[in-house]
Amino acid sequence: MTSGAEATASQEFKALFVPRSKIGERVRVRIRNVSGKFALAERVVQIEGIRMKINELREGMKRINVTAKVTEKSDTREVTSRFKDQTLKVATAMIADETGTIKLTLWNEQISQVNVNDTVKIQNGYITSFRDEIQLNIGRYGTLTVE
Repeated sequence: MTSGAEATASQEFKALFVPRSKIGERVRVRIRNVSGKFALAERVVQIEGIRMKINELREGMKRINVTAKVTEKSDTREVTSRFKDQTLKVATAMIADETGTIKLTLWNEQISQVNVNDTVKIQNGYITSFRDEIQLNIGRYGTLTVE
């Protein structure tokens, strides 16, 4: 086993036990013990303030903290809300760090806050997939800061 945030098991095993997890739930784990065909793992909880790199992001991840530079920004589009009878503005910004790029979804007032070459800090974001491409979303519980 290697030290660090993540380690890969070098053995094959048939069952992985992760206490406090539900079947089908996506979790990041650290394997603690491998015995025969069974392994015991613990959930790796992202600690507030720890930044993730773009190449580490995967669909379904939540509570994402990322700092990146805006390299592109799309034109603003208007869409009708699925939940309320109202029109919303949406745009995407391509953001990049030293490890990769990802689309960032911007809604309403967020659109005018972000410009190409800005450095943005997203806290408590989450990852979804749209048209087979992962995207970073800020959501109602996340924050966007332009530095």
